[in-house]
This record gives sequence, C-alpha cells and structure tokens, in this order.
Amino acid sequence: MKRFFFILLALIGLSAYAASSSRLFADVAKMRGVSSVYMGSSLMASYSQDMYLFGMGLYADAVKNVKMIEVISTEDDADVAAVAAACNKIIDARNLEILVESTDGDEVDRILFAPPAEGSTTSESLVIISSSEDEYEVIHICGDIDISKVIGFYARGIRVK
Repeated sequence: MKRFFFILLALIGLSAYAASSSRLFADVAKMRGVSSVYMGSSLMASYSQDMYLFGMGLYADAVKNVKMIEVISTEDDADVAAVAAACNKIIDARNLEILVESTDGDEVDRILFAPPAEGSTTSESLVIISSSEDEYEVIHICGDIDISKVIGFYARGIRVK
C-alpha cells in the first residue's frame, strides 16, 4: 500500500512538502526504518479529494474538507515493534475510539476516530492502522469525516483500507 502513495505523489509532482504543526506522527516519521508521506491543507485544497481517498478505499461522500493526510509505514522487522509502540503512545494520548477492529492471522486492522460532538456524526480525525509481525502502517486523516458513512461502508463489506 505504501508504494501506491509514493507513486501517487510522484504522479502529481510532489517532491517535498513542508510539514506543519498539525502532524500527529511527525516524530515517528523520523524514526529508523520508517517511510512517511504528509499532505497538508494547501496541497489538499489544490487537488481533487477523490484522487487521494480512492487509494484508501474511502468514498468521497464520507470525508469532506480534507485538511491533511499523513501516512507512516515500516516493513523492517527490526523496527516494527518500536514504531508500533511510538504510534500507539500517540494514539492513546488522543483518546481515540475504536470504530472497527478485524484480525486475520497475525494481521490486525483498526479504524479509530475522534469522538464527534454530541448529536453529530462528524469526526475531525480518523486513524487507520494495519499491522502484522513484519509490517506496520498508519493513515491519519483530518477533515470532516462522517462516521455513520464509514460504518455503512464497512457494514456493506467494503474494506476501509
């Protein structure tokens, strides 16, 4: 999956992008063995959101006004545990709630979200984690995320990954 993001970025001509303070995993991105991609609000406003969200299996009607997307990945067996621990520490500090968790052998996929305000189904943050013994990937999306639509996609058997 990380190759898709790097190819996507190459196709749109992104060689480097200055990170802003909204990055949740900025410190993890600097760790040994980590590949990362960050797309900030200026870039997100310049391109169709469908182009980015299609690659993650999310439909554009569930995520609007994307402010940023951050991807963290490691496939180095020696670094997976440390990267996972660092990401989990950040996630735990944000008090995100689990929307969906699925397991298949040693692979675990989780979708977490920032709880919406009372009476709303819109969250500001969605985190998608895919992990196994030899791989760990995190996708962090900030924007207006309709949690009820994400649940609907998953309930209909559309994998959000």
